[in-house]
Amino acid sequence: MLQEGNGFNVQHLYKGVWYTGRPSLSFIGLHNTLMGPAQVFEHQARAICATIQGTGAPLPSRVDMEAALAQER
Repeated sequence: MLQEGNGFNVQHLYKGVWYTGRPSLSFIGLHNTLMGPAQVFEHQARAICATIQGTGAPLPSRVDMEAALAQER
């Protein structure tokens, strides 16, 4: 199960977008739905596209992504 805590957080989502178990699987709007504005979704979509196209910063390793998530908790 990926849902945790109060039901508004999803486990293993680096930056609220990339699933650390399979970084090619990403979610738009899932983590930040409470923040609301469509601009958040657009920003996430642009980040995903840039990562896929190789024009954005590369994603860290799975271990590094999980470490970053652990620090956020």
